[in-house]
Amino acid sequence: MKKLLLLLAVCLTAVSCQWWHETFDSPEECAKWYIEEMVEADNLSDFEEVYNDFTKWENTLGRVDSWKVNKVMNDWSEDNEKEAEKIDKKLDDLRDKYND
Repeated sequence: MKKLLLLLAVCLTAVSCQWWHETFDSPEECAKWYIEEMVEADNLSDFEEVYNDFTKWENTLGRVDSWKVNKVMNDWSEDNEKEAEKIDKKLDDLRDKYND
């Protein structure tokens, strides 16, 4: 029973973090959080989940906020080339996964 409660607490924490960022952070701060989550994803499955959540969130934004998010992502990519390459590699792996 303790293991079940611990698992439930971990799941709620993960969901609440995402909700918190999407609800209370600026689009720029939320984009940075999503980028960090994508970089820290341990495997392709985790990356895919974060990327899908990011895409769903980004699709809810208006034109101006979407532009702000794209600017943050471009600036971050220029400042963090190695991490950006990791994200690009994972995106390539996702494309390969669904194009086979």
